[in-house]
Amino acid sequence: MNPLDWAALIGLIATLYICWRAHKLLRQREKAEQNKRDGEVLRGSATESAKNKNWKDM
Repeated sequence: MNPLDWAALIGLIATLYICWRAHKLLRQREKAEQNKRDGEVLRGSATESAKNKNWKDM
């Protein structure tokens, strides 16, 4: 293999690694946003449940 082949191989490996890291970070960000949305839904439903309970107690 000549030096250009090695350079191309190293470039390919570096590109794959960069793409893998970007994909991993995007998945992590999407998961964090989903957890945030789920937390808001849970808090909202708990608040509604508490309001309904207080209304029934009156």
